[in-house]
Amino acid sequence: MSDSYLSALTAGVPAEFVTVITMGSPVRRIDWVKERREYLWPDVKLDWEEHKYLEAIYEDEHEYLVARKAAQVGLSEWAVTDAFWTCDTKNGNVLYVLPGTGDVQDFSTTRVGLAIEASPYIANIISPEIEIQGYSGKRADRTTLKRVRNRFFYLRHGSVRKDGRAPHLKVAQIDNVILDELDEIDPRAVALTDKRLGHSALKWQRRISTPSLPDWGIDLELQQSDWRQWLVKCKKCSTEQPLKPFTNLIRRSTRQDARWSGSTRGASHTYLMWAAESVASLWID
Repeated sequence: MSDSYLSALTAGVPAEFVTVITMGSPVRRIDWVKERREYLWPDVKLDWEEHKYLEAIYEDEHEYLVARKAAQVGLSEWAVTDAFWTCDTKNGNVLYVLPGTGDVQDFSTTRVGLAIEASPYIANIISPEIEIQGYSGKRADRTTLKRVRNRFFYLRHGSVRKDGRAPHLKVAQIDNVILDELDEIDPRAVALTDKRLGHSALKWQRRISTPSLPDWGIDLELQQSDWRQWLVKCKKCSTEQPLKPFTNLIRRSTRQDARWSGSTRGASHTYLMWAAESVASLWID
């Protein structure tokens, strides 16, 4: 909210009757999520032991972040946290883009809505109001728009009309653009969202997606990054290597466990599991 708008709205009103919710205290994203978003959903707690690979991602606050991901690994929840954290502690507006209209509606209800419901802290900073002698200002809490303190969290689809226009992406100045499932978003929409960062001091961009084609989309973005990989250490030979299905990872049809390619058949200690007690893992550049 601009100072001029606030001054006009409260003109002639004694200061003791005006309450404004301002920006939250600066805090690292990793600390913010652990302290203020312990539960992803009302009945789902973020288990750091089962998701050790996420810690370094939460700690990384670089202005341009890219992640090529599998399904259901916690990256969309990371992106939701990044959006709330940006609004809360960086005083920034966020544009969160998903492929289609239906994706936005479902995501807003199941991910964003439940995140608010599960966190008393987030619920408390959503749709703040200016209270003037008992009158409360208009709240902004819709499927495609959440007001977080004095900033906004926009949710939009990445479709573009045949004539190249996308009026739904023409929003106010944006400080953080998050593209979720980049490979399914119209490339023209990607270019349009970049323009919304023109006057921002942050100019943050986050691009995450399951891959589709080599040398395109998220795969191309990753090639242009420092390309950090999650390594898993084999307890048999102590070899550290990234997971590569069909290359160094084999799934047996008779059981749910997996094992390293070339490991001794029947050696249970070579079975790969994402559990802290069975493997040691780390990120590398």
